[in-house]
Amino acid sequence: DTSDSLSMQDNKHFSQIDTLPRLKNVEISKTLGQGSFAFVKKAKLLTPPHTVFAIKFIHLSTSKKFGLSENDIAKEVIIHEKCSKNDNIIKVLTCDLNKTYMWICLELAEGGDLFDKIEPDVGISDNEVVRFYFKQLMSAIEYLHKDCGVAHRDLKPENILINDDWSIKLTDFGLATDRLICTDFDVGSERYMAPELLEHSDIDSYAADKVDIWALGICLLNIVFGK
Repeated sequence: DTSDSLSMQDNKHFSQIDTLPRLKNVEISKTLGQGSFAFVKKAKLLTPPHTVFAIKFIHLSTSKKFGLSENDIAKEVIIHEKCSKNDNIIKVLTCDLNKTYMWICLELAEGGDLFDKIEPDVGISDNEVVRFYFKQLMSAIEYLHKDCGVAHRDLKPENILINDDWSIKLTDFGLATDRLICTDFDVGSERYMAPELLEHSDIDSYAADKVDIWALGICLLNIVFGK
């Protein structure tokens, strides 16, 4: 899976390999998550209003090893920013790059991800909580499909963040596309992938919005049953 799930895979940070850029008036603190070629750190402005936010640093040379060009990464930012007007989607604040990193400043969701709220083999036992989360998730996906013409293509609890008011915030648009009919099949996380992505020998395209709907169903099963 070449998408950046932001789950901690090891203790090695790219910032130990290449120095992070110095961002004016910004204090960078703890690492919130790390994936295959990027990591996210908590940050805040040093002057009023002292806004707290997240910065996703994408290590450019490592991302190229995964077959991603700077244009591919820029496309992620453009699509994500296009979809940032919904309350259940993490907002893009700004972005920039140098020779080593591209960085994206994002709205911070302080409550971690939904995956951590699901008890293994048990799920979330309170049906009202399940409805509260899932209704917001459906709203976010409906907005992506109908208002933005975008499919996420990597829906899973690890990519659903929780805000401090317990609202959900969809994130990680690395595999998102603004083409709802797609021909690239090697996308997403295997356990959430629709059958047409796994067994596609007799088709040459698929409906990306329907792939999201399948993944929504698997997310709901996971939330309810912890499996």
